[in-house]
Amino acid sequence: MGFHSRDQIVVDDAFLSLIASKTKYLITMLKEAEERNGGFHYTRPFLGRLNLESRIIEELLDEYGARHNMSWYAFRRSIAAVKAFSQIVHNISHISASFPCYRIISVKEDFLAATKKTLKESTAALKNSMENLLKEAEHHGLEPGEVVQDFSEHLPEGTLRQDRPRRHLENPGPTIVNLATTFLNLSEDTELFGIRDRNKHLRYLDYVPEPVSEARIRNMEHALHSLQSTYDTYLLDSDAEERDEDLLVLRGHVSTIFHLLETGTVLSHYYERHMLNQDAVVIGEDTLLSVLIDYILAFSSRFFNAARELCRNIIHSYAVQGTISVPVPQYRGFHVRPSTLVAKIVTHYGSDVTLRLNGQSFNAASPLELFRVNEAINAAKRKTLGGIVCEIAETMGSVPREEGVMKKALRRLIVKLLENHQIVMYEADFSLEEISYIEGETLAEFATRGIAHLLALGRIDIRTGITVEFSGDTRVLSDLKLLAENGYGEDNYGNNIMLPAELSYLRR
Repeated sequence: MGFHSRDQIVVDDAFLSLIASKTKYLITMLKEAEERNGGFHYTRPFLGRLNLESRIIEELLDEYGARHNMSWYAFRRSIAAVKAFSQIVHNISHISASFPCYRIISVKEDFLAATKKTLKESTAALKNSMENLLKEAEHHGLEPGEVVQDFSEHLPEGTLRQDRPRRHLENPGPTIVNLATTFLNLSEDTELFGIRDRNKHLRYLDYVPEPVSEARIRNMEHALHSLQSTYDTYLLDSDAEERDEDLLVLRGHVSTIFHLLETGTVLSHYYERHMLNQDAVVIGEDTLLSVLIDYILAFSSRFFNAARELCRNIIHSYAVQGTISVPVPQYRGFHVRPSTLVAKIVTHYGSDVTLRLNGQSFNAASPLELFRVNEAINAAKRKTLGGIVCEIAETMGSVPREEGVMKKALRRLIVKLLENHQIVMYEADFSLEEISYIEGETLAEFATRGIAHLLALGRIDIRTGITVEFSGDTRVLSDLKLLAENGYGEDNYGNNIMLPAELSYLRR
């Protein structure tokens, strides 16, 4: 790549001569397509070479600052359209050709019919962009060169003999589980996927630039590409695929979604960079956004959803199972924050995890289920309360059975519980006025009832050392243990605290 001084203006004739020499092959391709008119076939070899030639010319034009030049801006704009739609048509042609080779879980909508329709619309846009570029080339007096190569595709039937031995994998489980988990987490981007199904009354323009944007689609494309690369590096052509056909189904879904999003990145880039700047239009705005939203994002969402249960089954088959025992949250048990964080961890890994306490089992992926754990926790606290109060009441000796005396004794008993770190008090000053003495009660009976009342009001809490068991995927259990060691995200008084970096995904 050359380096050009911005202080020196290139001689017009010299630049024209340069572009004329570099565009001969490209212009010849455009003219051949124009002369054959409806009889021209946009084969993948043709599209690949067209994209390469237009990319080279675009980079050269940008080096010389054509985007800011009145004479060459329109030519550069037309080159960009040819580059974009040659890539888009090539991608969709590849999707159409490769899709039948994948093991894809069926979805309700006809993907191949939608792909055929999209290919037709994209090819029409490519044809328009090529015509515009040819007009710009003629305007500058650019001429074709030698005859281009034959880009027709004459493909023999069948495939090569599959006789290469598969490699043996000793322990593919961790890789497989991580792939399935990552796939499930990516599918959770509900803002990007399935948006049209939830908001059919909106205009296409209402989706741009939020939640649909080039940056967002490109990030998701990179994530799927990384997932596909991991699979191909560690699992492709291995004996693990022979033992478990579900892996090939997962691979098919990853690849199909990746190629859809790859196309979506190019399409959204063209829309944001060129159509929003009112450049020459080669495709209608509604048509482009329909392809992006109703085809690319909608089918990506459907293929994600179709494989979710498959991924859960894969995780269940390969995940290492275990059990841990951890204390319950100090502040009011499994209320909203701890329950939500626990459920987020379980959902993040896509595994089944069970919480057990006193013979009862709860689904740890459901915050509502975890709220129910508090019933068992509070029952245990009430059971513990009687024993604690009786022990301290005995040390206080005989107390006259009068309301005023009893309340003073109860206050002393509560102070003793605080000194022994057996209770936590959430209010520095509390009143016992609403607790009435019932004639005939002993101090132990009155204190048990009074403290239970304060507990029910949330003014105090009892330290009992109650623990719960989590059973399931050891990866999940490791993060749950870390969460418990960090107070389930809060201190003893319910204030939010920072979680360690290993749990940073909980902030999303």
